[in-house]
Amino acid sequence: MNESVSLSERKVLAKAVTRLLSEWQLSEDTCLALLGLAGDAHARLRAYARGELLDDDPEVLQRMGYLLRIYRLLGSLYPENEEIRAQWMRSKNLRFGGDTPAEVGRRNGLEGLKRVQAELARMCGG
Repeated sequence: MNESVSLSERKVLAKAVTRLLSEWQLSEDTCLALLGLAGDAHARLRAYARGELLDDDPEVLQRMGYLLRIYRLLGSLYPENEEIRAQWMRSKNLRFGGDTPAEVGRRNGLEGLKRVQAELARMCGG
């Protein structure tokens, strides 16, 4: 993601990403890990959901970019199946050695999110 994200863009981004994390029905701890936030940042995550300003942290912005791309790719793969899109991040997947995509992102951080996004891009033919 571009490191010079405006204040208004950061607010919109924070709200959009917390909305997609909610759609995926991930635990708050998993959401924090995917965003690279400390385990004590629960209040910050809830503030993002209300549209409060996202910190100007380049790694958090990068992670959010990958999460948004994952979300868009799922929409391309399953345009008419909201249930699969909602469950995909929580479903065990042989492409990830039987782990869920969320576990891959949680355990491997930014590299894990890159891996999940790359696998989805391959599934889309890209």
